[in-house]
Amino acid sequence: MRLEPVWVEVILGGVGPVAVHGDSGDVGLRAPLTGAQTRAGLGPLVAEVEGAVDGAGWRLTWSITNSSDHPEAVRAVRVGCAVIDPDGPLGFWSHGYQSWSPSGTRRYGVDIDSSHLGHTPRLLRAMHHADEDRAEPGELRSELVCALTDHHGSVTVVGFLGGSRHDGTFRLGPSKEVDRPVDPLRPAPADRPATLVAEAFLGGALLGPGEDRDLHTVVATVGDDVHELLVGWARSMGAASGARTSSPFQVGWCPPRRGDATTSEPALRELVAAAERQAWPFATVRVGDGYQANVGDWLHTAEGFTSSLDVLAADIAAAGFEPGITISPFLVARASDVAQANPDGIARWFTGGAPLVGMFDSRWGGTVYTLDTSNPEVLDHLEHVGRSFAEAGFRQLRVDFTSAPTSGGRYHDPSLTPAQRVRAGLDAIRRGIGDEVLLIGSGVPFGAAVGVVDATQTGPNAHPSWEHDAVAFPTYEGYARAKPSVRHAVAAAISRSFQHRTLWSNDPDCFVLEAETDLMSSAEVRIWSDVVAGTGTAAMASGDLLHLTSDDRRRFEEVVARGRESDAAARAGSPARAAGLLDADDVARLVVADGELVVDLSTGKAELVPVP
Repeated sequence: MRLEPVWVEVILGGVGPVAVHGDSGDVGLRAPLTGAQTRAGLGPLVAEVEGAVDGAGWRLTWSITNSSDHPEAVRAVRVGCAVIDPDGPLGFWSHGYQSWSPSGTRRYGVDIDSSHLGHTPRLLRAMHHADEDRAEPGELRSELVCALTDHHGSVTVVGFLGGSRHDGTFRLGPSKEVDRPVDPLRPAPADRPATLVAEAFLGGALLGPGEDRDLHTVVATVGDDVHELLVGWARSMGAASGARTSSPFQVGWCPPRRGDATTSEPALRELVAAAERQAWPFATVRVGDGYQANVGDWLHTAEGFTSSLDVLAADIAAAGFEPGITISPFLVARASDVAQANPDGIARWFTGGAPLVGMFDSRWGGTVYTLDTSNPEVLDHLEHVGRSFAEAGFRQLRVDFTSAPTSGGRYHDPSLTPAQRVRAGLDAIRRGIGDEVLLIGSGVPFGAAVGVVDATQTGPNAHPSWEHDAVAFPTYEGYARAKPSVRHAVAAAISRSFQHRTLWSNDPDCFVLEAETDLMSSAEVRIWSDVVAGTGTAAMASGDLLHLTSDDRRRFEEVVARGRESDAAARAGSPARAAGLLDADDVARLVVADGELVVDLSTGKAELVPVP
């Protein structure tokens, strides 16, 4: 099997309820690639594509120019690659869009893109895909990087070497050379030739007359070991994007998400005092989301927190721990002081003046809205928020729900792509906190985060239950693996181990200190601890420090010691190895010092298999 770039295409048009991909609002213009260099006129745009053989793979650089005398909305630019001489069915390792979006192997001609399973709302699709519209019939999608294999066993990894200027999506679907319709609710016909499309998704960004835009380079590498190929791609991506990979190994504690310490300062202080009294070796204590007066008013505390933020940070530091805190900086409640003071700072729905919904969360009173991170006043506000936390003494800032500005809508600057809106907001926060405060992304589009965050959460929040709580976290068919649970956090931490110390420091989320809980068996708690230790990414724990045993303490210290060893190996160029990435999704395999940890995700059981 080999991939050969054969055509370039531009999709003109915006996003939204009228200009939806595949409808009359979009215009697709295609031209063949004619050699090592192609310059193609595609209506009002000119695409330039240059390809070069790179070992057993290839490298493609490309750009577009608006040659007209008026602005043009560009939804996407694509290069189609013919899948030539596949040996049997194709396996497609698909990478998720953001921290909570799952990765895993799909089978061409067997599986269906998640967007076609059930009646998924637009907001959910916008969270988990660069393009919030449903996939094309028969198509499977991957974001930023993908892997393709067949029965022959060789693997081709294809990835973008950047994500700050635009998103990058791969689409494996039926070749358009065969003019035969495909049912969107069924897999692609297995006998239909396949095309892998590399898509620079611009999301309807306006290009001015004469404007040139360089697109992120795409590379393809071929080999037998998918893990090594992904590590190699991540190193190249990190080098091209200025990845921040040198942050310290994190050892710390955050309050239980279901406990009072998230909304009550006395409860939090009681646990911090217990950590100091018991001399827990935490470097960091992270205050959870719940302290704030309102979503958006992150610098003001709620009724349950009577101390100011600088007092709270100073008291945590006095107890011997670096203070950290979690915020969702791109979301805002309508009743917040921030929204009332600057209503023009909120992005809007495509038509009318309704604010653009960013999330619905019962903890926040329901619907919250999206800040317009293309607005200079909003960026000034975000920089001020970051600077205020740094000046208050916080040394770690975890930013959550950061995919919000990728949703389609009306923004102050229509020339920015969704990826640029996310990156602008993250850059503003980084300017505020400086380089010494650790910035952790959560729910963050991976491509836009490289080079600005120090760490990134690898998967969904590790809600302290093996399966996700269907009452607390209602789900939709096709997106169940994105819901908070330890099962999903384990799968993501293993599958994304190649990103650690190549793109950033991985953050698997907090593991459970107690030996067992009312929602997790001792075996499930042990699996999560072993995965955190084996991936060597961070040792952030969560638990009730008032009711722990000496065995709980020993297990924590074991996780830290083993995690430091794994992290040292990653620093030396060997991040933890995920075995069987191209296997079925119900089993996760992690190579550890004593062999291979094989986790049955469907049962919450694991065994350590010796490796010769």
